[in-house]
Amino acid sequence: MIAHFVNDCKKLPVEIWFFVLMTLINRMGAMVVPFMSKYLYEDLHFTYAQIGSVMFCFGVGSIGGTFLVSRLARTYSAYKLMVLSMLLNGLMLFLLRYTKDFYMLCGMVFILNVFADMFRPSMIATLKEYVKKEELIICFSLIRSATNFGFIIAPLIAGFLILYQGYDMLFVIDSISSFIAIGFFVYFVKEKKLLYQINLVNIKSDPFVFFKDKLLLLHCLITVLTGVVFFQIFTVLPLYYTDVLKLEVIFNTYALVFYGCVLFLFEVALVSFIRRKGVRTLNAILYGLLSMALGYTLLMAFSSVYTVFFALIFLSFGVMLTFPFATDFVLERAFKKQEVEFMSYFQMSYGLAQLISAKYSQFLISGYGYATDFVVNVVIAILGAVLTYFLIISVIKERKLKKQMISEAVFS
Repeated sequence: MIAHFVNDCKKLPVEIWFFVLMTLINRMGAMVVPFMSKYLYEDLHFTYAQIGSVMFCFGVGSIGGTFLVSRLARTYSAYKLMVLSMLLNGLMLFLLRYTKDFYMLCGMVFILNVFADMFRPSMIATLKEYVKKEELIICFSLIRSATNFGFIIAPLIAGFLILYQGYDMLFVIDSISSFIAIGFFVYFVKEKKLLYQINLVNIKSDPFVFFKDKLLLLHCLITVLTGVVFFQIFTVLPLYYTDVLKLEVIFNTYALVFYGCVLFLFEVALVSFIRRKGVRTLNAILYGLLSMALGYTLLMAFSSVYTVFFALIFLSFGVMLTFPFATDFVLERAFKKQEVEFMSYFQMSYGLAQLISAKYSQFLISGYGYATDFVVNVVIAILGAVLTYFLIISVIKERKLKKQMISEAVFS
């Protein structure tokens, strides 16, 4: 498995490794988000309802950012939007350090995520300019591997800073890392310029074509369900460690490092293995959702430190099997030169998931306890798996119908 993966990586152009390095630097700096709920709870003494509202603003900002980038993509290149996103994100992180008022914090978090979530659709669309279609899955896995490696290092740095400098320093480091990452990337990876451009003045793209694809919309619903249970790894579990297991703050660092290690060690090789074995994109997503359901089942049934680590293993494999392949399915159905729009609309699924997850999880925790929240997560993950099964059947029927139509057109 490893030998095949290394061979796949050798075929990639050198620019891809700068994408990976930029992602690593950026993710190492993104230490605020996993610790945000604890920062609001312990440092600012917000209530569960207020924490839910702040995280709700994260989700709304995510939707706003992905919508904004879909509009800007018609005027500006994906490369420029990616650079702009990281610059503004770095600025907002620095300003967030000085924001302590609840309502101001909600507004700042909203604006922060508007800028932050312009990045991923732009980055993916830019990435497509440097690699072949069949290399995209490996590229996505490499970039996610860089993200995962950042998850290993970032909590260690964050834990050290929290202990000796306080939460405020996290915002400063986050901000600086964003500027460093984009400066490094712009210096080494130049925007690809077309040798010539044909202006098709009489041909206009349909701005609503994404919403006319019913199977893609069903895929977005499945992604929302996936995101709802995924985001609680960073919002609910840190509180669970403290409130239920009565563990020290530093345990969240250990848990995030463990989670990052599992992803870093296995994700790229696993995705490469699945691709070589010909496992279909949607089948992998179905297995991933079932793995997430099993992870939350363990947390629901047993309350112990050991259970946390076993649950994180299943949750990690669920993430490995869903996120890279979810993006791939969207790009398979995206129209040429509309990839940024398709990705931005799809990215709204994660924003909506953040929004839903933040409010309902804090409501369940405060009113009914963590066990109830975990039960609901199991149900959501299983529902997502069932919908994925129906999507698989629908895609197979669609392909058969297209083949039939082509045969009739050729031989009629």
